Amino acid sequence: MSESIGLIALFTTAVAFAVLGIALARGRIASVEDFISARSSSGAGVVALSLIASTLGAWVLFSPAEAAARTGIVALAGYAVGSALAIAVFAWVGARMRRLLPEGHAITEFVFHRYGRVMYAFVLIATVAYMFIYLAAELTAIGAAVAAITGINPATTVLAVLIATLAYTAYGGLRASLNTDVPQAALIVVLLVVLPVLFVIYVGGWGAVTQALSEKHPELLSPAALSGWETAFALVLALIGANLFNQGYWQRVWLCRTDEDLRRAFYIAGLVTVPAIFLAGSFGLIAQAAGILTQPSTALFDLLGHFAVPALAIAALVLAVALVMSSVDTLLSALASLFTVDAARLRPGLSGERLLLVSRWLTLVPAVLAGLIALQGYSVLYLFLLADLICVAAAVPTFYGLYEPRLSGNVAIAASLLGLIAGGFLFPDPGFARGSLFLSFGLAALVPAVICLLLGRRGEIFALENLRRRVGSLDA
Repeated sequence: MSESIGLIALFTTAVAFAVLGIALARGRIASVEDFISARSSSGAGVVALSLIASTLGAWVLFSPAEAAARTGIVALAGYAVGSALAIAVFAWVGARMRRLLPEGHAITEFVFHRYGRVMYAFVLIATVAYMFIYLAAELTAIGAAVAAITGINPATTVLAVLIATLAYTAYGGLRASLNTDVPQAALIVVLLVVLPVLFVIYVGGWGAVTQALSEKHPELLSPAALSGWETAFALVLALIGANLFNQGYWQRVWLCRTDEDLRRAFYIAGLVTVPAIFLAGSFGLIAQAAGILTQPSTALFDLLGHFAVPALAIAALVLAVALVMSSVDTLLSALASLFTVDAARLRPGLSGERLLLVSRWLTLVPAVLAGLIALQGYSVLYLFLLADLICVAAAVPTFYGLYEPRLSGNVAIAASLLGLIAGGFLFPDPGFARGSLFLSFGLAALVPAVICLLLGRRGEIFALENLRRRVGSLDA
């Protein structure tokens, strides 16, 4: 595809979503609650589509294909199952959180009132670090993806996508993100089906793919490959642990009208994610079978370059832009909501109108910082994994307290820190020459779980039912 056609496709797609987001949110943002929570306003279908769009970011074009091309179908299955479970788990913990904090906004609110300031600071760092790195990674990925498809300078792509997404997210907040998620989800699902099917047809059918893999890379199809199981286990732990602190998901917990809508939405999104990850991972297997793979993470772009069909390239570019905008708007809205909740707590005298203005400006801050990082083109994979490790260590202590009233803040923070230290000892070095993600994430999850089970029932009883009295509407 020529650079000029690529620019037209890029700007047309980005501007179309920006205009749609602003138009559909117009007149619907009357308060800060509308902007960051839109509480109990959406049914299961809309929330499910929003979750699908939010979950499937630009990383889908790289990571599943790399997992499949490097370690095979077992690792890909781990990626798919981990991604699905990371969503489906909210059907339980989300419903529980809604009952305890019906007027809640964020996981950090629960932690602050349930455990105190120290555990709150730990969880806040984990949450912000995870989402900010995720945001920077998404913007970096879209720059690399569009450059691989069209040759457009990554800086041009990053700025175009970021400005367009920021335009409607800073204006309409969660409602604007939700309005654009629905068409983005439909577009993503269709293109994730169409592109692999067309590539398989071009290489001679799925039988030809499996035969070529059996001859050249039989280990990729083997369910007995140990490295695949280790990778799968690490991915499941990392994805579940990290996404439990994804504020974008927590916004959608309170967005649902009822608990039944919540359960249906998160189950549907989890189920749809499984085939979506497999379809994205198939790029790696198809490129390996065709013998054209240059790097595992660039399988899609190797296929596009090999077949050189302009329509496929345009479809891939549109898919990439839809993927990144659907996740970036969620991350920006989520980060802004976290900061707004803290601003309201630290400055209780702020009026609703003033708080809404603060929230809109707070949407801009992470966008600018993440954009500056993305423009450098750095790899943030290692930082991403470190943020995942912190989240995994904090997961059991944080959410065990949803159900066990005797778990104290001291035990929760001690368990989290010891889990982080245990996992950190075996965490790989930046070159991944030493250490093990499998053992690192395993210890980071296991150590806090054991501590909570042994010591978590020895403290004073915390009246969980009183939490609802401590968190109220920001408009009040």
